[in-house]
Amino acid sequence: NDLLVTSNLAIRGLEHNVVVPPLNKRESIRLLLMESHLSNHTLAKNSHALGLVKKCLYHPLTIKFVGRWMNLKRVTAGGQKGVEEIIKEINSSLGEVDDSASLIDILFTVLSQASSPLVKGTHTKIVKLCFAAFVLVFCHKRGKVQVSLDIAEGLFVKVVETVSEILAKEDPLFQSHGRLATKLVPEILGALGVFNIVKHSTVSSDSGKPDSSIEIEYDLVHLFGEYLLRNDETMRSLVSEAESRWNQAYVKSYYESKRNYLWDDSSPNRMNKYALRYLPTHLILAEMLEDAEALLRNESYIRGRCSSFGWIEGIRSHVKDAEGLWASLRSSKNYADASATLLATFEQLEFMIKDEVSRNDSNSSCSNLEAGRCLHEFSLSLAKIGLWKESSRFCDSCLSLVAQNIWSSELVAALLYNSSVIHVENNKLDLAEERIEQCLNIVAKSIGLESVLYLKAVNQLGCVLSDRRDFRAAEDCFGKVITALKQTTGRYGIEFGTSLYKMGRIKHRQGQLDEALICYERALDCEKKGLGPHHVFVANAIMQIADVFLRQELFEQAERNYEKCLEVLSHDGALPLRGRVILCVVNGKLLGLRNQFEEAVKKYEEALLLIREDPSPSAKMKEARTLVMIALEYE
Repeated sequence: NDLLVTSNLAIRGLEHNVVVPPLNKRESIRLLLMESHLSNHTLAKNSHALGLVKKCLYHPLTIKFVGRWMNLKRVTAGGQKGVEEIIKEINSSLGEVDDSASLIDILFTVLSQASSPLVKGTHTKIVKLCFAAFVLVFCHKRGKVQVSLDIAEGLFVKVVETVSEILAKEDPLFQSHGRLATKLVPEILGALGVFNIVKHSTVSSDSGKPDSSIEIEYDLVHLFGEYLLRNDETMRSLVSEAESRWNQAYVKSYYESKRNYLWDDSSPNRMNKYALRYLPTHLILAEMLEDAEALLRNESYIRGRCSSFGWIEGIRSHVKDAEGLWASLRSSKNYADASATLLATFEQLEFMIKDEVSRNDSNSSCSNLEAGRCLHEFSLSLAKIGLWKESSRFCDSCLSLVAQNIWSSELVAALLYNSSVIHVENNKLDLAEERIEQCLNIVAKSIGLESVLYLKAVNQLGCVLSDRRDFRAAEDCFGKVITALKQTTGRYGIEFGTSLYKMGRIKHRQGQLDEALICYERALDCEKKGLGPHHVFVANAIMQIADVFLRQELFEQAERNYEKCLEVLSHDGALPLRGRVILCVVNGKLLGLRNQFEEAVKKYEEALLLIREDPSPSAKMKEARTLVMIALEYE
């Protein structure tokens, strides 16, 4: 099958890039006439119209917005202005186009001017302010989304209230209409095509009118909103540090309109359904963390969410919000308090899920399989932040529920694999080995010994055996995977590289340094291709290569590789914990090589502090290794 990918810019790495040229003059004029509702007008030879489409660089989207702008000016003028006069006004508003101006520069100029109509001789900023708020609150990191018109109008009123003192001094539309000016915003932006107003067949319970939603149809229009927030100097005083204020504005607006609505109502309207999906996110962005925590623990809200979106999707949304709350709490509290909040939220959800399953009647909406998948979400979430003991408990509960009816399935095999990984991190190696062997048996029967899933499970068994210091058995596992994947490294390069790296670690531990070096170098090549040259795993492989050279007393080669490792890490401005530990350790080793022993010890001590942030039991082993390095500097 062929796949067509469209982009504003050339896409790297594709075999065939088809560059679509701009419209010609005739096509541009035809589009301008159509969008301005002047299809019978004779503009084809009008010099001002031709100059206008040329100024738009014959770009269809820009011409579309200019046409909509022309029509809006014509309608609001009430027939008192001719078409040519309006075209001249728009030409004048856009000014002279610099030869270096890009398509996006011209488009943003058109949108900025069109959404800043003159009122009493001064440009109003209210329309752009409300549009920027819509983008920041509803579209930021979320892409295309439909938002109820009632929600948007409520937000616009509250946003304007937050800057009413500035608008009262500077904005003519606010001076003449006050808060009511926001009622014009959806109409203006809808007429311009910036907002796509979608009419629904359902009726609003509040107004009795047909429901309507707003969406932003074009990515470039979304980018214009980002431009207003970051780069438009005329908007600076209105949009600075707006994220918290504007999310608070949405929350206040919603709660004022919510009235007596119950979260677990069987038929939520569009406004309440949006809140069931996104309200916790808005509370977190509004820095209303206590309210967010209370909402995430509200049984009525949980049931309403799962009733509206299904148990699995509802719980996934809840987990995502709980993780967002954890991240925000962690910056204001200590790690333990934030983690306790996350765990308490998951334990309450677990109680509700198991209660739902135990009802075992026709009214129960959550099956054993769904319940197990929900518990798996908790397990993965806790594993991500290093709470391996708690993660393993949820994982075992998940397996117990799912395996009751479908033990010999790929889903159970995947859960067993994850369980093994979690138990390794929790230093429960007997359980880890038991789980991965069960996984291997299921995969062997259901998929076959040649499948990549079987080979990944063999690789995991090798990891468990290596941690148990059964190096010969571990080598057999990694050797089997390396042999099987040798011919398919292009497709499974990361898996191939992982097995080579693990084999290298075994050779390294046993003092077989030449063989370890070969494994590390081949693993490094695979990881660069699969993960990119600046990934933390790439840095780790280079550090291991340097360590081999150091043990071989090839000090110059060791130093060069430690420096390469630092160069890789320097490209990531937000290193994960593992990357920051590697950074400190490598700096310590370099300083030790250069006989700067006191400074080396300081770097190792920094690494120790970072390692102690990791609550997993396996971190104790890393801590012990770092203490050994400190001791060696004192020899």
